[in-house]
Amino acid sequence: MMAFLSRYFNFIPILLIPVLFFTVWLLPAYGMVLLIVSLSFGLFINSLMIIKKQKETYSPGRTSRIIFVRNVFLEISAIVCTMILAGWLGNYLGEIATRQIYNDLTKSVAGLFLGLLIGISVGVIVQRTKKRLLLIFQNRTLVKP
Repeated sequence: MMAFLSRYFNFIPILLIPVLFFTVWLLPAYGMVLLIVSLSFGLFINSLMIIKKQKETYSPGRTSRIIFVRNVFLEISAIVCTMILAGWLGNYLGEIATRQIYNDLTKSVAGLFLGLLIGISVGVIVQRTKKRLLLIFQNRTLVKP
């Protein structure tokens, strides 16, 4: 399965985006189901990549399994919190910004671009914060004495 995902890793999300938009446009009830499935699929792929990255840095003699599980849990929970924050802020600010637009197509396009901009901004802010926190806690070692 990892070979399949690594081979088509770039194409799957790109193909899911137009499918998601057309489904939401044509069948709104099924579109929300597809949205939840695609977000869950993205979280699953991210979780696999995080576990793979942590396995490469895990050495049984130096770090304990508890620290390995903790690191994986912290990274996955950070991704989930980032997804929730980006979705909430994108929805809230998109609604405020497009409240006075009456044309539905213009409102949808403006909301889409504003939501993407807010989502990307939240991702960049979280990534910079993570780098700063890693620099702060870099002196603390996570290896057994």
